[in-house]
Formats: sequence, structure tokens, C-alpha cells
Amino acid sequence: MDADVRTEELRNLAAVMILGDSSLTDELTDKEAKSVLDLGVQQANAAVDALLLSVDAAKLPPDEAREMLAERMAPVRGFMGAINRIVGKRRGLTPEQMTEELETLRAAAQELPLQPEAPVSDSALSLLAHWPAETDNLGFVLAMLHAFGPGQAAEIDTGDEPRR
Repeated sequence: MDADVRTEELRNLAAVMILGDSSLTDELTDKEAKSVLDLGVQQANAAVDALLLSVDAAKLPPDEAREMLAERMAPVRGFMGAINRIVGKRRGLTPEQMTEELETLRAAAQELPLQPEAPVSDSALSLLAHWPAETDNLGFVLAMLHAFGPGQAAEIDTGDEPRR
């Protein structure tokens, strides 16, 4: 099988592993979910790239390639699910409980194919842990993605026209 075709198949499979699982975003609004899914697709592509660097996927049997990709996607799915859970219960958590959840997310970010460019600081965790509960979740989600994402993974998509 042509390597480019196999690469595209693996990218599609990785995308399905996140896009096809509503439990990764069921606590999020559409705008929040879009931002998390965008990060997930970016991470999925990096997982495929890492797999292709480690083996000749064109020579792998399809089942073995799927299994290896699933192993590389597990941290991505876990990270996305953790964001989803945190957002779903954040209004009922104390700052101390939120800090514990964010510590878990910080550890999960270190397992991603594309890790944060710099360690997530304690002050960033504190800011997120004390995020006003009465505000909507979109700003909170974008702040988490910015803190834990690789570089500019989290772009703000408010649906508004860009400023000039």
C-alpha cells in the first residue's frame, strides 16, 4: 500500500477516535467543543506522525496499525475527557478541588504527542482554579487550552467577525 494512502488512512482513523466519541465533549457547548476538538485533531495528527516515525506503517497489517495508533491516541482522548469532566463539574468544585483536577490535567498534558511549550505554572493553575464560576465556560475552556496546549493550539472562535 502506498505510504501516503496509509498516512491518510491513519489520520482519518485518529480523527474518528476523537470525533466519533461524544463522551469527550458531552459537557461542552458547540463552541467549547469545537475548540477542544481542534486541539484533539492537532494532537491526533501528531500521534500519527510519531507512529510513522517509529515504524513503517505501509508494512504493518491494518489491525496492528490500528492497535498501535489507539495506544498513541489514549493520552489525547484522556486529556480531552479530563477537560470535558472539569468543565462539567467546575461550578460545584472548591478552588482546592479544582486545583486537584487541574494537577491531573497538567500531568496528562505531559503525555500528549505535542506537549506544552513550557511547564504549566502554579500561578496559571491558581488562576484557573479561581476562575469565576458564574461566568460562561468558553473563556475557561480557552484559558485551559492555552495553558495546557502546544503553542497556539487554542484559537479563540467566538463566531464574531475579526476586529480590524
